Amino acid sequence: MELPERLVFRGARAAAGEWRCPLSWPAFRDTGPIRQYLVAFPRTSVRIRHEGARPFVTDATLFTMYNAGQRYTREAVHPAGDQCDWWSVDLETARAIARAVCSSAGLLVLQAVLPGQVRWTKRTAPYFGRPSMPR
Repeated sequence: MELPERLVFRGARAAAGEWRCPLSWPAFRDTGPIRQYLVAFPRTSVRIRHEGARPFVTDATLFTMYNAGQRYTREAVHPAGDQCDWWSVDLETARAIARAVCSSAGLLVLQAVLPGQVRWTKRTAPYFGRPSMPR
């Protein structure tokens, strides 16, 4: 089954894409484990439950971090389903970013790619200057 996403960029160490998963998609609830270290920037609200954790509702004020291989399920909140943009990086880059962010800002991002996990965090500014990625 082909995933409901569009790859916008792929480089040697990073990628970016669009995820547009309608409620009618057969695997809406569980698309399997995340394939890469990824940050999702939601466009619609959806309830996410990372394996072994309590569920939370995402929306445009949050971004969600995933580790490669991490399992999760989703439940519908918005009638359009799960729509988000995502950026991913390889493990080496994820660790370098986490170390730089933690050392300069004292944030918990380091936990996303080192022992433990950060599941989501509040976003205080838009991540794009425009409402959607170019096609």
